[in-house]
Amino acid sequence: MKAPCMRSEVKKEWVEYMLTEFESRNKPGSKVILESWSIGDACQKGDGYSGDLVKLEAKGTVHCPGDEKHEKEYHHIMKFQSREAMAQEMAKKFGTGGNEAKVYSTIIQELNQFQKSHSDNEFPINIASHVYSKHNDKEYVLVMENMKILGYDNNSKKNMLGIEEAKLALEQLARLHGISYAYNKKHDFLKEFPSYNIEMFKDMQNLGQGGYIDMVIEFLKTQNDHQDLVKKIKAAKPHTLNKMNEAFKDRKNQFYCLNHGDPWNNNILIKQSEEAAKDDKVVFIDWEIAHWNIPAYDLNYFIAGAIIPEMRIHHIDDLLQHYYSHFTRVTTALGSPVPNWGFEQLKVEYEAVLGWGFVKKLTFAMLLSEASKDWKMFDHDVTPNPVSKSIKKGMAKVLVPLLLKPSVFNMMMKGMLKQFTKPVLKELQSKSNYDLNERFLACILEADKSGLFDIPAK
Repeated sequence: MKAPCMRSEVKKEWVEYMLTEFESRNKPGSKVILESWSIGDACQKGDGYSGDLVKLEAKGTVHCPGDEKHEKEYHHIMKFQSREAMAQEMAKKFGTGGNEAKVYSTIIQELNQFQKSHSDNEFPINIASHVYSKHNDKEYVLVMENMKILGYDNNSKKNMLGIEEAKLALEQLARLHGISYAYNKKHDFLKEFPSYNIEMFKDMQNLGQGGYIDMVIEFLKTQNDHQDLVKKIKAAKPHTLNKMNEAFKDRKNQFYCLNHGDPWNNNILIKQSEEAAKDDKVVFIDWEIAHWNIPAYDLNYFIAGAIIPEMRIHHIDDLLQHYYSHFTRVTTALGSPVPNWGFEQLKVEYEAVLGWGFVKKLTFAMLLSEASKDWKMFDHDVTPNPVSKSIKKGMAKVLVPLLLKPSVFNMMMKGMLKQFTKPVLKELQSKSNYDLNERFLACILEADKSGLFDIPAK
């Protein structure tokens, strides 16, 4: 049966089919007859930036061969990607189509089996259970277990993770990085899963960032106590951009592993019960841009988007040390310790990416704005007529290769950044949102303290 590509295409017949497939995985020949079902939004306005998350609630009767029929409730999350021609063509060029479904259905399961066989299951990677997925040119849907029914939820964007929660989340990242690194030594990860080698994605991480510096300058002009900093940042802009652009250049002793790609607060679920076991406390979701990269990418992303500036300032060494200790435990237990890689080397690699991390810190600070609630990369539930669809698909095939040229992409990113940040800057300058202003300023002062705006001595 053809899978739906958007929420408006979800029908009772398909839900029954999908749940039957799910039940038959463990008990072949099972069949689900629905009694009731409903769908609705799975996230708040402003949180579904690139994909459409849909909550599925269903109740039905499961008929199993040789067993008595029984009633069962289902609580799942469905994820759809945009059906816009440009979005689909972009995914083809980046080669990321279906990567998230592979993470849920195959990769984490394989990595967990690998660590289990080498460490007696000492380092499991937590992930929501895979229910169903389908991905091709005409179909895309990913169905997974709704972890919130099991007592998991996000922390607020304002408070983010506490210190102990952050350490547990870092342990999960350390396991992902360490296990995939060790697995690669024995099985060649990219040979088995080549689509995670997204060089084009990594090359474009540094494009369009000059607009952030301009935004910082315009914001600081409204801060009477920081006019000297305005002058400093203006003078240092070329040097600051150079530091940002050098974030992902190859360095001595670097190694690569599977990165989550988007490990910020909203993609980290915390089990709210105080009685929760340590290993079950944290679950990462939204693996849409999982890819092969240096661990400093995920670490900077996490530090930028999962903890508040005050915690970064006072606990950064403690947090990095915690990650390092767990990572080395994992790789040693799996028989693949990273040679000549001490804690000081980790810090060097982490700090080399700080310029890029600063942009992420500003981005996550902006999510405290009211304007960010209207951010959306693509429309999710669009059904164009066949003629329009064909025309747009043809245009996308022509335009996307042009847009992905670095010079053109840089201009496009600047334009998109201006579109997204203009209302946020207006909100900042109005000083109407105390939390936004405090967080944004704290990120700038933190970057200044780290030396990001210092001009290198000749």
